[in-house]
Amino acid sequence: MIIEITGNFPSSDPASITNSARVDTPAGVTDPDMATNISVVSTAMSYKTDLAVTKTQSSNVFASGVPVTYTMTVQNNGPASADGANIRDNLTNFANYMSGSPYDYLTITNTFVSCTASGGAICPASSNFNSQSATGIDYALFNTSVPTLPSGGLIIVVYTMTPTITGAQR
Repeated sequence: MIIEITGNFPSSDPASITNSARVDTPAGVTDPDMATNISVVSTAMSYKTDLAVTKTQSSNVFASGVPVTYTMTVQNNGPASADGANIRDNLTNFANYMSGSPYDYLTITNTFVSCTASGGAICPASSNFNSQSATGIDYALFNTSVPTLPSGGLIIVVYTMTPTITGAQR
């Protein structure tokens, strides 16, 4: 007899799993060596995982008042679960267009659109994704953890960014 067990485990602990098999004699029959009626095996757990992220944008044109849609795809290629994996997206170095302190030439408004999950993954709560307007050098679009990301799991985060140009470029 072959029994196959498949399951998802947390991204850490236990160090191993133990599986026990047991056979009992039928009523009225005795077994002179009960010690051979139980067999136990232990398997060390491997928590290696292969995470992949891709990011695309709807346009290469960055024009005042024209939204650009960004899509971030995170996939766990396994073999282990990656529950609690951190995902983040930061906007950096957009203040090279400035007319003075505190960098008031370019304002970016970002809006969280959606997070979808498949393959058993679970998206972070929508409240973990920022929708904001900012003027400055760097700011976080989001920085959050994926609650459940099993092997084969996938999440797709979509947001838009709209630049507003308010001055002359230096």
